[in-house]
Amino acid sequence: MPERSLPDTDLVGCSSRWYVVHAKPHKELLVLARLGEAGITTYRPLLLTFARDKPRVVSLFPNYLFARIGCVEESVQVRYTPGVRRLVGCGDRPCPVDDRLIELIRSREGEDGVIRPSKVFRFSPNDQVRICGGTFHGLRALFQE
Repeated sequence: MPERSLPDTDLVGCSSRWYVVHAKPHKELLVLARLGEAGITTYRPLLLTFARDKPRVVSLFPNYLFARIGCVEESVQVRYTPGVRRLVGCGDRPCPVDDRLIELIRSREGEDGVIRPSKVFRFSPNDQVRICGGTFHGLRALFQE
C-alpha cells in the first residue's frame, strides 16, 4: 500500500498558531475538556442571548472552537480527539487564523468572558444593511439574526 503523507506537513517546525476546530453537534464541551487535558490551549467565545426574554449564554460559533496548535503531533491529537469532526481549512490542509482575529473577539468580552450584544446597533430581522469592510465590502444584505 502506498505511503500517505500527513495533510498538515506545513505545521512541522512552525510556531504555535490558532486553528478552527469543527466539533460534532453538542460535543464542544467534551472537546474543550479533552484538549485541555492534553495541554492544548483552546478558546470558545461565548455570547449572551435572550430567548423568551431569558438570558442565556451560548457559543458565538456553534460547533466551532479555536485551538492553538504548534506541531504535527498536536494537529493529529486535535483531529483524533473524541467529538472533533475536522480542522477547518482548504481541502485537507488546515488554515491558521490570524492572532488579531482572536484578539478582536476577546476585546469584545466582558470581565466574565462573555460577549454582550451591542446596544449601539439594533437590527431587526429583514433590515437592509450594507457591509462596510472585508471581502464583501459594499454589498447589501438582509439582517437575519
